[in-house]
Amino acid sequence: MPPRLVARTLMVTFITVAVILTVVFIVLTLDVRDRVRAAETDKLKVSEKVFTALETKRQQDQVAAMATLAENPTLKAALDTYFTERRFSGSSDEQLRATVTGEAAKLATQTPADVLAVIETDGRIFTSAGPAAGRWPSGQTIDVPAGTRPTFQSVAVLPAGAFRVTGARLTFT
Repeated sequence: MPPRLVARTLMVTFITVAVILTVVFIVLTLDVRDRVRAAETDKLKVSEKVFTALETKRQQDQVAAMATLAENPTLKAALDTYFTERRFSGSSDEQLRATVTGEAAKLATQTPADVLAVIETDGRIFTSAGPAAGRWPSGQTIDVPAGTRPTFQSVAVLPAGAFRVTGARLTFT
């Protein structure tokens, strides 16, 4: 005997409600997923802006610190003595270089940089100090940005790796 009209009506109603609820659930799931994705994307964009602003400020602070270190009178005096003595007297190059290295080491303790290096005008490393000074050997040549700007930022590639460089040109008067 076939199901009665009430049973058939209840079955059709149940199936219809189940299909409608399934479709609504799928639509809601997709909508919520899109909203969450959009919210997270917005959060990432805000974080990126904040991080970019902080990184820019940090780089400006590094440049300012290097400009201040470049004006250090004891380092300038040691370098001036080195170049004067080497040019005119023939004093021991090692002793004069050790004096400059000592002054650079003192300055390296005052900065969070891994290396404080003194680079000659031809791009050769004169001396280096700091925790990673061994990766910046004296006499190694690096590319220093050309120009007359007193401070600069660049990337130096050495056999020991690539380094982000913040530098300041020393001027003697």
